[in-house]
Amino acid sequence: TPRAEAAGAAAQPETASPAAARETRLAAATAPAERSGDIPATAPAEAVGPPPPQRARMRPAPDEIGPLPPPGPATVALSALEFRRFVQPDYPRNLAERGVEGWVELKFLVNASGEVEDLRLIGSEPAGVFDEAALKAVRRWRFKPHRVDGEAVAAYSQVRLRFKE
Repeated sequence: TPRAEAAGAAAQPETASPAAARETRLAAATAPAERSGDIPATAPAEAVGPPPPQRARMRPAPDEIGPLPPPGPATVALSALEFRRFVQPDYPRNLAERGVEGWVELKFLVNASGEVEDLRLIGSEPAGVFDEAALKAVRRWRFKPHRVDGEAVAAYSQVRLRFKE
């Protein structure tokens, strides 16, 4: 029996099911590239030769940027700061009795008045065990203001508090 074909369409062999017909069409569409070993036109071309020159980045001249913001607080060693009040962290009794030891490392800002601000936990071992005791103590520390060229300025510092008997 003759079959009606759309104009310009290639004749398709009859198949047992629509799925099989779809597979036959897909196979026919990909078969030429597979047989010839050609790279399909949609594949990226391989780079040959040196890479293309890159454009120089344009940077604005210093006067186009405007004035730089003032630098942030410097980081200084704890030994460069002078305590006005030091509070020893409490070693939790139940942990001391069990022989649990550890450390907590904190970073903090000493403002121009010598008070602790921006207190951050950097790390601890065992994690979470001594953190609250260390944070509570350091919040209460007070320092003589850090001075640069005779002026009181804020400065960051860091401390590692050890908990051991």
